[in-house]
Amino acid sequence: IHQTSAKKMPNNHDTSYSDILRYISSLQKTNPNTVVDIETQPDSLGRNMFRCMFLSYAASRRAFMHSPQVIIICGNYLNWRTRSFLIVAEGIDVERQQFPLAFGVLDGDNTSSWKWFLTKLATIFEDRPELTIFSPRFDFTLQTLSLQFPLAEKAVCIRQLLLNIQQSYRNPEITGLVQRASYEYSKRRFLACYKEIKKMSPHCEQYLKRLGFERWSMAFSNGYRFDVYSAEVNDLRHLSRQNSIMGLLHYIHWHVSSQFTWRYGKAMEHQGYSCSCVALQKMLVPCEHSLVAAQNLGISPLTLVGSVYSTAQWLKTYSEYLQPYLKFRTMR
Repeated sequence: IHQTSAKKMPNNHDTSYSDILRYISSLQKTNPNTVVDIETQPDSLGRNMFRCMFLSYAASRRAFMHSPQVIIICGNYLNWRTRSFLIVAEGIDVERQQFPLAFGVLDGDNTSSWKWFLTKLATIFEDRPELTIFSPRFDFTLQTLSLQFPLAEKAVCIRQLLLNIQQSYRNPEITGLVQRASYEYSKRRFLACYKEIKKMSPHCEQYLKRLGFERWSMAFSNGYRFDVYSAEVNDLRHLSRQNSIMGLLHYIHWHVSSQFTWRYGKAMEHQGYSCSCVALQKMLVPCEHSLVAAQNLGISPLTLVGSVYSTAQWLKTYSEYLQPYLKFRTMR
């Protein structure tokens, strides 16, 4: 655990640092290599109190290694007495389902908060050209993303872009053209849409040009986007409803654990039941991991046992028999 003093920052809420520290210590014992970075501040009695936090499970980072290289980043205010802000980074699996990569609890929705979170994120995820990062807040994130992830492609949230276009120009036809252009894979078709946008609104055309074609269009994208258009995080609404830091930490752990267990079980169904530890495939008997997944999914563990162990198979093994030999005289 990395901890930093922050004496000048106001206290977010009345959860003591010692409670959080005990929880994190317990968490890291059972989940080695989980990254936690906490900043605290002293209260009026000199006790360390929670201020902000970065959290990333080792399991999430390992999962990302086997997933499309897309990171979606979004944030929302927490349902607390103060204006604490939650930032979540999520990946996507091969079924295009989101799963959490990292969480940040900060003191507000501002440039310094986003910079702090993205700087921490850059220490655990490798920057490379194959990586695409989606963010709805380019006003806060573009400079830091360009600094921390210079090789990765930085993409805007198309949904947020369309909302901005609609609010700024109040013309559904322009918004529709921008949407069409952003979805086009062909540069020729993209430029045809872009020409129409320029004809209808030169100001909008200049705005999109300054933004950079590669940030909002599939045709000029340099990376792999896997048909991801939005930086909206599905889990954010439920996470932001937690009313304390300890409540949030407990919910995060339950959420990530149950999500991984459920999807692991569904993946087993797709693959005819397999496990990354390979014991299930090698022995055709459920390992401890598949037993946990089966229990959570309501699947009978017996269905994980290979048919080679069935009574029917056992009977077949000895269903053959030797015919009695004919009597014969021995040679003397």
